[in-house]
Amino acid sequence: MGAFHEKAKKQPKRVVYPEGNSRRILRAAHVVATDGIGNPFVLGDPEEIKQLAKDNDVEMDGIT
Repeated sequence: MGAFHEKAKKQPKRVVYPEGNSRRILRAAHVVATDGIGNPFVLGDPEEIKQLAKDNDVEMDGIT
């Protein structure tokens, strides 16, 4: 997995997550953003996503 991360960090791509109302999706998007391996875009109701992130202690920095 290390080689994958290194390659992804060199050329981060956009990653679209269609299920923004899922805690697992928000956590995955958070990992992608904090590791610098991609630019996550989470689809869904922005207010619902923000509340879900807050309820589950998921930082939204770097997540669109």
